[in-house]
Amino acid sequence: GCALVKQEWVENHWPLILWKLAGTVCSRPELWKDLWNFKAVCDQLLYRYEREINRGQRPAVRLVQERDAPAARPMILCVTRVEQGYRRDEDGKTVSLDPELELTDGWYKIRATTDAVLARAVKRRRIRVGTKLAMSGIYLDGRKEGTEVLKALECTNLALTGNSTTLARWDAKLGFSPRPFVATLGSLTADGGCVMLLDVVIVRAFAIGYIETHSNGQRDPPRCRAEEEELDAKWNVSANVLYHPSSQERRSDEQLRLRNEIEKKILNMEALADRLDRLSGGFYDIFDELEDAENPSDIIKGCTPKQCGYLSLLCRNRCESQKETAAEELERELNIGFDSCFGFQSRCPPRQVRPFCVVRIKDARTSRKPSLRTAQLTVWDLASLGEGALAEGQRYLISNLNPSQQRSWQKHTVSGEIFLSTRKDTKWKRMY
Repeated sequence: GCALVKQEWVENHWPLILWKLAGTVCSRPELWKDLWNFKAVCDQLLYRYEREINRGQRPAVRLVQERDAPAARPMILCVTRVEQGYRRDEDGKTVSLDPELELTDGWYKIRATTDAVLARAVKRRRIRVGTKLAMSGIYLDGRKEGTEVLKALECTNLALTGNSTTLARWDAKLGFSPRPFVATLGSLTADGGCVMLLDVVIVRAFAIGYIETHSNGQRDPPRCRAEEEELDAKWNVSANVLYHPSSQERRSDEQLRLRNEIEKKILNMEALADRLDRLSGGFYDIFDELEDAENPSDIIKGCTPKQCGYLSLLCRNRCESQKETAAEELERELNIGFDSCFGFQSRCPPRQVRPFCVVRIKDARTSRKPSLRTAQLTVWDLASLGEGALAEGQRYLISNLNPSQQRSWQKHTVSGEIFLSTRKDTKWKRMY
């Protein structure tokens, strides 16, 4: 009566059911007669058919592969295979690549790539076949649209990173987790990528600093509040001088002069086009000579009628183009002339100043043993947090942090210190 599935569906579930039953029998040998037989496997197939086909209850991997659930959701998967890849370098030597994992939620399989942190864990055999991994904040690499789960194994994969992945308990339930996974400072690595969630207490908050970015991309060294207020006051004085009424009158006069020059240039071009129409012909190099020539008549006399016709068409096209861009050109020339007149490199544009604050944090909770590792967290965009948000003793759940100053990270010692920074999508939840 299971006519709604194909052979591929059975071939996918059969080995996973055998693997599940074998693990159960190994842990509880007294169930060997009841579970290690053909009927038990068929019963499991019927159970999955009822859940997935008749009731429409899709497991985690299928939801992720079909893009009906984000891969960033907290979930627990089990390692079914570890594949070590190799390649040859320029000298012909064999070089090992980061291993790839094959994971499962017990229903379907999905491939996953690893970073340097997870590759080291595989090498130390901390991650091997049968290991359960808890992950959150990862993404699905491959096709942007959803793919049928039985066809997606070879064309998509999960991109795992060390700071978003951790070992799960041996008896943890596979699939999506109802609660997020909270990392600890002791589990983080400098090359482990984004940190999804931390539960921390602010130990110390340092003074607010300011960094200014100029239009050419250069950044000034950090400044304290007093230095920033002094520079801001100087900028305000410059802006007031620039936009003083007397300055605006000079700007209007300069604007009128430039507009007259542009209009005169367009009129001369149109007159030249009319004259060429009467002679009829052009090439771009002749046209460039006409534009730069003091006496275009000398050049026109040497052109054939066909060339005059082409040159006429180019002149009219250039006139239309200059009319469309006249306003932009006028503003650009006006800014250059006006700024040089007053000694400014620009029209005193708004300053791009970004405030930041450095706080020292520690874990609010640890899984097993207490951690004395601390972190210096650079907090950007302080305005979104509100006044007095970063006070000492406050506890926060912080998501989406990046490792920073990776060379300055200390090893896992009793008093080691690491460095983190916030991102644009960092979120804060105050606990108390």
